[in-house]
Amino acid sequence: MIRSNPVNIRKEKEMNPKDWQEHVIRELEIVEKLIDRKQEEYVKDEEDMLINFKKGGIFQGITPEQSLLGGLSKHCISVADMIKKVDNNYSYSLWQEKCHDIIVYQLLLLALIKEREETIGGDIFRKETNDI
Repeated sequence: MIRSNPVNIRKEKEMNPKDWQEHVIRELEIVEKLIDRKQEEYVKDEEDMLINFKKGGIFQGITPEQSLLGGLSKHCISVADMIKKVDNNYSYSLWQEKCHDIIVYQLLLLALIKEREETIGGDIFRKETNDI
């Protein structure tokens, strides 16, 4: 019995290095605009870009990083569900929206970690790869 390719790889177009670089630049420009828009929406008059995760951590009795993980998880689960149903032909703009939100959350996580290291000193999250 011959089975169809479950991965369904299309060979019509390949992304060469030049196309890849243009793609990355274009998407990062969109992410930068998204960050500006979200800053206006969520941070408002606050000086601290990370204040909502800090407040969320206090409210829940967890760290700001753990507070951030709740929002990030929601976006990752949404993308995972879309991937499982990739044949539903979601629009590229919907994929962008979901992926851009994840990128923003990852940048926020890095900012929280950087701030914590600078405040406390040292690499406080250092773990051996085997410990994760």
